[in-house]
Amino acid sequence: MMLMNRQPSLHKPSIMGHRARIIKNQRAMRLNYAPCKAYNADFDGDEMNGHFLQDFVAQTEAANIMNVGSNFLVPKDGTPLLGLIQDHVVSGVKLTIRGRFFNREDFMYLVLSAFAETRQRFRLPTPAIIKPKLLWSGKQIISTVLMNCIPEGKQLINLTSKAKTPLSCWKARGGEMPGFNMSESEVVFRNAELLVGVLDKQHYGSTQYGLVHCCWDLYGGKCATRILSCFSRLFTTFLQIEGFTLGVADILVRKEEDKIRTGIIRRLRRCGDKVARECFKLPADTNQQSIKMVVANAYCNPQHNCQSVQLLDFKMKELLNTFGEQITKTCVPSGLVRQFPENALQTMILCGSKGTMVNSVQISCGLGQIELEGHRPPVTAAGRTLPSFFAFETSPRAGGFVDQRFLTGISPQELFFHTMAGREGLIDTAVKTSRSGYLQRCIVKHLEGLVVNYDSTVRDHDNSVIQFRYGEDGMDVCKCTFLNSKQLKFLSQNMDAVRSSVIPSFVSEPLWDSKKSEKIYRKIRRWRKKSLLVPKKCYNSGFVEFSKKYTGTPKQEITAMWFGLSEDERNKYERFAGAACPRMIDEKLDPNRSLGALPEKMLDDLDEFIKNELRENPNFPSTDFRRIVYWKGLRSNADPGENVGLLAAQSVGEPSTQMTLNTFHFAGRGEMNVTLGIPRLREILMTSGSKIGTPNAEICVKPDVPQAEVDKIKRELGRVYLKQVIRRITVEERLDLRQSSSRNYDLRIEVVSSKARPSHLKHIKSRYILMEIESRFVKSLARLMRDRSRELQTYEGIQSKSDAASSDEEADTGKDADAGEVRLNKRHLDDAADYEGEEDEKNVIEVEEENEPASSDVGEEEGELNSVEMESDECWEAPDHGGTIVADQIRIQAVISSSSIVSNYRFDNKHNRWCIITFRLPLNTKTRLDVVTLVERELETFVVYGTPGVEKCIQREENHNNRSCQILATQGINAEAFFRHSKELDVNTFYTNDLNLMWKNYGEIVRVFQPYGIDVNRRHLTLTADYMTFTGRILPFTRGALSSGVSPLQKMTFETTVSFMRDAIVNGDDDYLTSPSAKIVVGRLLRGGTGVFDLLVPSDYYLGVEDKPGTFDHF
Repeated sequence: MMLMNRQPSLHKPSIMGHRARIIKNQRAMRLNYAPCKAYNADFDGDEMNGHFLQDFVAQTEAANIMNVGSNFLVPKDGTPLLGLIQDHVVSGVKLTIRGRFFNREDFMYLVLSAFAETRQRFRLPTPAIIKPKLLWSGKQIISTVLMNCIPEGKQLINLTSKAKTPLSCWKARGGEMPGFNMSESEVVFRNAELLVGVLDKQHYGSTQYGLVHCCWDLYGGKCATRILSCFSRLFTTFLQIEGFTLGVADILVRKEEDKIRTGIIRRLRRCGDKVARECFKLPADTNQQSIKMVVANAYCNPQHNCQSVQLLDFKMKELLNTFGEQITKTCVPSGLVRQFPENALQTMILCGSKGTMVNSVQISCGLGQIELEGHRPPVTAAGRTLPSFFAFETSPRAGGFVDQRFLTGISPQELFFHTMAGREGLIDTAVKTSRSGYLQRCIVKHLEGLVVNYDSTVRDHDNSVIQFRYGEDGMDVCKCTFLNSKQLKFLSQNMDAVRSSVIPSFVSEPLWDSKKSEKIYRKIRRWRKKSLLVPKKCYNSGFVEFSKKYTGTPKQEITAMWFGLSEDERNKYERFAGAACPRMIDEKLDPNRSLGALPEKMLDDLDEFIKNELRENPNFPSTDFRRIVYWKGLRSNADPGENVGLLAAQSVGEPSTQMTLNTFHFAGRGEMNVTLGIPRLREILMTSGSKIGTPNAEICVKPDVPQAEVDKIKRELGRVYLKQVIRRITVEERLDLRQSSSRNYDLRIEVVSSKARPSHLKHIKSRYILMEIESRFVKSLARLMRDRSRELQTYEGIQSKSDAASSDEEADTGKDADAGEVRLNKRHLDDAADYEGEEDEKNVIEVEEENEPASSDVGEEEGELNSVEMESDECWEAPDHGGTIVADQIRIQAVISSSSIVSNYRFDNKHNRWCIITFRLPLNTKTRLDVVTLVERELETFVVYGTPGVEKCIQREENHNNRSCQILATQGINAEAFFRHSKELDVNTFYTNDLNLMWKNYGEIVRVFQPYGIDVNRRHLTLTADYMTFTGRILPFTRGALSSGVSPLQKMTFETTVSFMRDAIVNGDDDYLTSPSAKIVVGRLLRGGTGVFDLLVPSDYYLGVEDKPGTFDHF
């Protein structure tokens, strides 16, 4: 036995035990195809490390624990790792397809080639055809191999499944779709005989619940690996006889379908202007020149607002996707000259051998949209993606859409776009390797000491409890894959095989409390029936009933009031709440010593399945089946010593290598930014989610809520900017040379009437908009103008000193310039430079001015303001009503007093449609102040209406449990705003990616993996989350969090060794050598796996001396 390892060792199966055979005069290592996926190995020069085991104990562990068969499933999600690939898959499909027959000579040759050198006596099936000639089918060869691989005395497998090859493959051109029952897409085994269906990747590839996976669960790893070995030899031999070739005829499209494709491409190339009109809401008769001007304004706006460009990209890709789907539906695979199974390329793709339908589409139809980081190729400052296109051209080809195909060739521009996407993939792969590697190292270092103990708890190396039961149910990920509602049918069909694999022959069932567990479960069912809580689980108690009276009160106050009640008062509430649900079986009994102490969901699924089976078959052995499932559940518990911390770290870290580094993408309808991939994973695990880049939240709308109410909530949660409700702004500048010279700026803001606004903006009243301008906008704009004026004045002062110094003849011998002056001079001469000291000083000044009372500004320029009011040519007019005049005067005075540079204010006191603010700045600079740019900048970001913390709110539709559900998603988070609408929104479905919010209010790694099709078992995720929060606060996987650990050697082996060593020496820390890192440093055996227990033996056994009978020493 040898241990083989290929680096990088990302997960547990990266090192496995192999039985090696030495081949003389060979320098290359031979390896079966099946374990290549576990090592992530290929045959292009990969190197592997071999470790020869010299100890008998190590060889025994490698042969029984680390062998390939025992590592058939990956601990990440319990799916198979071993499987046949590529040529073997094609050969298996061609061998088992209906109509494939062999004579006696070929049949015997293929069967013997599958088993190679063997002395086994074979069981052979009866020929499928007897007259006029003895013929065996290809399916019978598979049955023969399977029957002779299953151990003697075991029940032969029964399996009903389906093939990866879809049912549409068996449809003849122009014919009807065949039924699934007894078709080649349905796979049926009875007593290990393949009755119907083709075998493809679904059954001997690395696929869950396939034939080999089922054999592994029923008969063990040795049987599964033997079946794979026999299949690989069989398929290789058959393919050498049959052959397999891919030709040009396999990618050709028929003339009729090709004409349809050409017509779709013609329409596609002309859709650019139409999309631009819809996106920017232009009239249908807008000419091309006007469209280009609008597009150019969207790309080149001075505020760098990308929303319009993003919307244009989204609308364009949405329309192009429909065209692409039409082309694909027309040409592939129904429009190809050759059909499956004669078409070799389609055979490879559909059976799972190699490639995807995207490859076939790009060869025969077109390449489609080229994307860089989730967006269309960016345009240059000149408005072109490539020099060969017109400026701001709206055609799909100019935006990176490749409508040509590899079959007929692509143009140079399309090739350039294609290489751009390829280069992005290479860079992304190269850069993310270090990011994902460091992420996994951090997680492994923190979780390395987490081990399942004999009391079922998960503890760290310092004996701190992380979980009271591993994964909340105590079950091993790889052992419980068949304990779900969908696979109970398979277990019932193979009861004898399951019984022989899980029930020991010497066991006495009365000692395992099976009757006690069933009694507890019957009691729970009676309580459910009495409480009518079957559709949805509900938790109720006296405290819950008491809390209903104080809705909105802080939980600390409610808790204090509850404990302030007397015992009798609390008992009244408990009686009103009703009887509490009895404790579950796995809570009252020890799951490791009690039959039937399974999780609640598993028992419910088992009970429902048995009821359905008895309804169909009254003779179904329900009692025996229930016992078998109980034993299988007992044998599925995690073994003591299992290093679940390392498994969780590997299960989270290894899939991160498949992720991209794209920080943002547009979820749903392309309207929200969401952080995804490695950046989001690092955000959660290494920063504890304290400062997330794109906070967002989601909540489901209740089914019967009308759309009008949903729109009302969307308006409330949406953010309205001032620029959306402004019709026009004008700035008039004039000089005032009387008394104190000054520049006066009259800013006129006109508000759009509510009738002329879009529907989602009509709820905001014009008076409210003016009040927001008066209270916040004027103050913010005045501060911006004042700061900019001060910057200009300082810059001109420094510039004049610099000019005077350069013209002075004695400058060379004079005093050196002040160091602060030099820094300020450089800062203002180079706008791109950044001087932190001055920025800090400026921030302090702003804070001080903001904290000044408004009366100080009024007192400083009271006389000046009065003189300006007296000299003003235009005065505000108001109706002749005493109360209204006084109110208007108060409003005017409030605006004027908000800043020292506001000299006058007028407004439409009748309709609240306009206002004029006059700003006065001293005439002490030569440079004019660009007030228009400052106003535009402030308008872009000024929020006139919105919910705090929420930027935008969108509505989308999703399918939850086969039911359509409306979801409100917000960019930004405000949980209280959601809960205010609890009548319309289902607050139990509230989701947010803000970990600290969830921790503070209730107490997300799953959604990080979902977009990439990666499934990580919930047990690993719950263990990771529990480790981060078991101290009562969220701890990230960083060096700072590790510094609070108890093992100095563990800290030193992570990062900054000298720093941790210095701290340990200064503080006099002790290391008790309990952490895995510390044990490796000193060369001790780890307290995990087979090293978690000690062995008790008689002293006379290892000392050779007699001792009292029954006495043992600790070995």
